Amino acid sequence: MNKFLQLMRFAVVGIAALSTSVFILYLLTDILRLWYIVSAILAFPVAFLVSFFLQKFWTFNDQSSQKLGQQMTIYLFIILLDLVINIALLYLLVDILIQNHLVAQVISGGLISVMNFVLYRRFVFRNS
Repeated sequence: MNKFLQLMRFAVVGIAALSTSVFILYLLTDILRLWYIVSAILAFPVAFLVSFFLQKFWTFNDQSSQKLGQQMTIYLFIILLDLVINIALLYLLVDILIQNHLVAQVISGGLISVMNFVLYRRFVFRNS
């Protein structure tokens, strides 16, 4: 697949996963009044599933199921690292730089997604 098309698909999936995460963050924080850190943690599994399956089957056009468990494990490791980075950035942006939690989530998600394209392409879906 053309690398530019793959990058565009990656961006679309990233926006879909980020939108899912931000919507859940909004719902849990602004509607249900949970602390934004707890909301971000709870949004994680949903955004993970949206991201993994769309990246695997659409972005990287990997239709195989043989390596699904291995791919999901590596992907999960990367995503867990993302979660730690995301929480740290949220704390920095919200509590120290006094930003809105939704804006902070968008900024954090954008920064993390830049590194993820390379990691997914190189380590998760490398034969796609």
